[in-house]
Amino acid sequence: MVPHKIAFVIIYINSTVGKNVYICSGSNSYSCMGGDSKRPKRLSNPPRKKRPSSQIKLLRQEAERRLREAEKFKLILENMHDVVMLTQSNGTISYISSASTFVLGYSPEELEGRQPWIIHPEDLPKIRNLHNKALQGQSAKDVQYRIITKNEETKWISHSWSVVFTGDGSVESIVSVVKDITERKQLEAEKVNVEKMQALARFAAGIAHDFKNLLMGIDIGISLIKGTMKAPMDRTDGQLQTIQEATGRAINMTKKLMLFSRLFSRDAPKPDLKPLSVPKAIFDTVNFASRTHAISNVEVSYSLPTDLYIVDADPIQIEQVFQNLTINAAQAMPEGGKIEILAENIEKQGEKYIRITFADNGTGIKKCDLPHIFKPYFTTKKGEGTGIGLAASLEIVRTHNGTILVESEEGKGTTFILEFPASQKLPKQTEEGSPPLKSNFRILLMDNEKVIRDLAGRVFQRIECDYLTVANGTEATNAYARSLESGNPFDIAILDLSIPEGMGGEEAAHIMKSLNPQIKIVASSGSSDSPPIFDASLPKPYRMNELIQIINTLLS
Repeated sequence: MVPHKIAFVIIYINSTVGKNVYICSGSNSYSCMGGDSKRPKRLSNPPRKKRPSSQIKLLRQEAERRLREAEKFKLILENMHDVVMLTQSNGTISYISSASTFVLGYSPEELEGRQPWIIHPEDLPKIRNLHNKALQGQSAKDVQYRIITKNEETKWISHSWSVVFTGDGSVESIVSVVKDITERKQLEAEKVNVEKMQALARFAAGIAHDFKNLLMGIDIGISLIKGTMKAPMDRTDGQLQTIQEATGRAINMTKKLMLFSRLFSRDAPKPDLKPLSVPKAIFDTVNFASRTHAISNVEVSYSLPTDLYIVDADPIQIEQVFQNLTINAAQAMPEGGKIEILAENIEKQGEKYIRITFADNGTGIKKCDLPHIFKPYFTTKKGEGTGIGLAASLEIVRTHNGTILVESEEGKGTTFILEFPASQKLPKQTEEGSPPLKSNFRILLMDNEKVIRDLAGRVFQRIECDYLTVANGTEATNAYARSLESGNPFDIAILDLSIPEGMGGEEAAHIMKSLNPQIKIVASSGSSDSPPIFDASLPKPYRMNELIQIINTLLS
């Protein structure tokens, strides 16, 4: 017996994802609803008229073509990064693409046939209002709101939809496209934070600039008074020493303000490297934090051997790192706790390093947060932190050729581990007021602050040199040109880079070098960085012994 050849023809009626499907098998016809897994029902009145074979062939080809188009359409939908969704007027999802797994955190099987509410509670009233408008026939584009994913992660999405109407004009369904815009929102928030921090940095730089000149005047004035005293060990000298130490701490604070102002600008500062004793830097930092009550309810223990290696570091920048880590540890223990600070000498691949550890027994850091803690503006301290301390610390450590690692367990505490290469140098002990090595030299100082000009002049008188002080670059270049014409040129020029009005120090330096390439020129500014035209840098605020030391260096 020859088996019958049965031709199957599948015809989709209503383009809304296969509403009704008719299957023609030979002389029989069946119907089923799209997505219905039940056995197809035989039509009550199947067509009896036998179709010619050529017509059946055409129907088969048309059905196959539509099947290919449907598969192509499905392939496109299932490979889109955005979620495509079909929702009925009652809110039930009848279709959702596989991208829902990555964007919403739920698979299509978990969402289809349901009315899920994964909208963030704070955004729910707004979205309910928009949903009601959609039921009235209003479409929408790029509606942004937050959702809570299956793993309780908050995401931002952009939701656009169009309304599908029935023949009588009522709403049948809503076709939606949902895009994950979390990263875009984060970038927008970071941009706002950057603008805020840059504004704050400019404000801090302005305060530091004005404050540092006042402090520098006080400090140099005290040094001059001490230098004129006949009995340097009497009680007055001790009181002056106390005042000068306090002034020195205030000067360091202005340097930290200036460091802060530059860390969050495009003009990132380079470290002014000097041989540094780590234990002293740690003690100074913790004592400062204690005085400001930043760690008032925390116990600090130390393990700092006396034979620790020296490191090449910028004292202000490294102390800023130590301060950030100390305050971070204290904030992780609001009810009190203990900070352990340890240091040790180590060797790695034959090279000497110093390892410094800050450990606390505070709340710890969540595992999911650890990869982000060094990112600018990322903070786990809601309402308190700014998210800049650790980011700044990482940048400083990197510029010192060091490394910083973190280990943490939620509920048990956090440990930060720093490593710096050991220095081959020894700390320099500069005797304050040591005389220059050369006699009969001339100095030209340009500074817009009168108090700095007056006090520097008194220092130059003390070291018995010929000098001239001026207020701007025009006066400085004119004075230098006259000195050349007289045959008695200045040996050293100290030029302020920040002149509010008139010619600044860099322009003046170029003119002087063009007149005489042999002149030694010092850049005086709030940074240790200086343009290549300068022979040396004297960062403000400077102290009297630093001024004399740089003169010594250039004359030798």
